[in-house]
Amino acid sequence: MKHHKIAFTFVGLEAAVASALFLRQNPETELVVTSAEKFPERLDEFSDRKNQDFFIIGLGYRDREEEMEKALRSILKSGNKVTWFCTALDLAYFKKQFKDKIEFLTGKTELSLLIAGWLGLKNDKSPLRHLDHRHSAEDWENLVRYGLSRAKNFRDYEMYPEIVQKLAGLKSLSAEDELRMKTSDPYGLLMGNSSLMKELRNRIRLVGGDSICSVLILGETGTGKETAARALHDASRRANQEFVAINCANFTEQLLDSELFGYVKGAFTGAEHERKGLLEVADKGTLFLDEIGEMPLLLQSKLLRFLDNKAFRRVGGTSDIRVDVRIIAATNRDLQTLISRNGFRADLYYRLAQAEIHTPALREHPDDLGVIADHLLKKLCLERKIDSVKLTPRQLEQLKKHRWPGNVRELTNALLTALISGEWDFEKILLPIGSQEDDFTVWPLADYEHEYVEKVYSKFGCNKTQSAKALGIAVNTLKKILGI
Repeated sequence: MKHHKIAFTFVGLEAAVASALFLRQNPETELVVTSAEKFPERLDEFSDRKNQDFFIIGLGYRDREEEMEKALRSILKSGNKVTWFCTALDLAYFKKQFKDKIEFLTGKTELSLLIAGWLGLKNDKSPLRHLDHRHSAEDWENLVRYGLSRAKNFRDYEMYPEIVQKLAGLKSLSAEDELRMKTSDPYGLLMGNSSLMKELRNRIRLVGGDSICSVLILGETGTGKETAARALHDASRRANQEFVAINCANFTEQLLDSELFGYVKGAFTGAEHERKGLLEVADKGTLFLDEIGEMPLLLQSKLLRFLDNKAFRRVGGTSDIRVDVRIIAATNRDLQTLISRNGFRADLYYRLAQAEIHTPALREHPDDLGVIADHLLKKLCLERKIDSVKLTPRQLEQLKKHRWPGNVRELTNALLTALISGEWDFEKILLPIGSQEDDFTVWPLADYEHEYVEKVYSKFGCNKTQSAKALGIAVNTLKKILGI
């Protein structure tokens, strides 16, 4: 009797390639995508299956040995076979419990190479070569990252097996998904062919691969700091874990304290139940602290303590909680100036900036503007299910003359305005700020920022909420810039 094959895998680039290699040789395999936390429950769902071949591709467990052991024994008692591929986790406990019952395939190589070796494929250190030679490895990486985005951001786990089957050459995506894949750059808005952007992407790959050091991302508003943070996360060994983001400017001191560190029951009025903070939610993953320059000094002290000890206490709590979280912070403010004015702790700055990354302003790499605008237009048209639009040389020249104080966010707004209104004369659309000539007067950045924000604020009838939304900043940040 021929056994049916069932493969369990998780959301991640390495697991996707390994699963695709496996599906290439075993096209009838049923693919199940899960997380390490939910793995025992998902495995238990198949306990009534008999005479099946189960393959665990890269999955481990999250401190749940008893539940995993129970689920595995339930699977094995029905005449099923289990093969477990893993390189990143210590499986000694399970090897001891299931000696001669489960085939464990482990090694120091990447998971996809381990699978390739087990299947007898050529070991050329590039598993993607074994997939579809009509496309480059970069094409496949973009495809997987699109699948990752769908699975993580939209909880669309049905799409992810389809992505893996596409990798294996067994199934075609819809024309719409193919287009989404083509417009989905691994580094999102950090695209471009200038030396500046290539250097930025290389820096992200290098720093991201460390997976432990804290990172401080500096750059003006709209330069893609959160995109850079997500790229750092995706480049690390934490890629298949949670990426949690919070904007520090959106909360009062008390609310930010409870959001980050959580609280115990009765810690304050209204705390009827204990609640995990984002540090606990992001355990094993990445916590991104946007607008770190807006964090109150008291919380800066608590964050510094956590960075030094990897432990914290919930609000109202008395015991330490230890988590493994990588901290990435970002700001568009000059932290050195804040430090000199006692608005930011110098020791926290040096602790956060174990590695620093600068996202350049759009005006610093104008040659990339055409590529970025084309990318944004494709996405805007795709979202509205209309035919793609191409900029004319004249329109592109108009864009290049602008100084882009709002950077990519401002460019997106300008393109969206043109697309909706049908007015493609960007000299009419864009706010004229200062001279657009080469001999323009150089102003301090703070003054320049204030004038631009003031113009936007005036344009929206002094509505703080609408102005802040258009600028892509928090209302508190808007009020600080305008001094209101």
